[in-house]
Amino acid sequence: MFSDEPVSVPLSGPAGGIESFCVEGTIDGTHAHAEWDGRWVISTRALVVRAELALAVDEVFAEIPGAPDAALRAPERFLQAMLVACDSISVAEFTHHGRRRVLAR
Repeated sequence: MFSDEPVSVPLSGPAGGIESFCVEGTIDGTHAHAEWDGRWVISTRALVVRAELALAVDEVFAEIPGAPDAALRAPERFLQAMLVACDSISVAEFTHHGRRRVLAR
């Protein structure tokens, strides 16, 4: 369904302090990987497609009156969407104020 070629996605929304992130896991039994260097996300296509779908669902719910107003393209939101999109996660880490934080390893 998805090609193995990595994709590049510009991600320069307002960050709440993170400078980079890395995610490794699986989607439908295949390897999924993404890295953000502060400007571009380099990722497997399946992970980007699923993360963008998760963000699109969030956008729909954000239009409901009374829903919290979130910066949906912020790096933290994209990282969260990628974590949700993975069936399993082997590595999840980010850099915040120069310090590496590990969520999963």
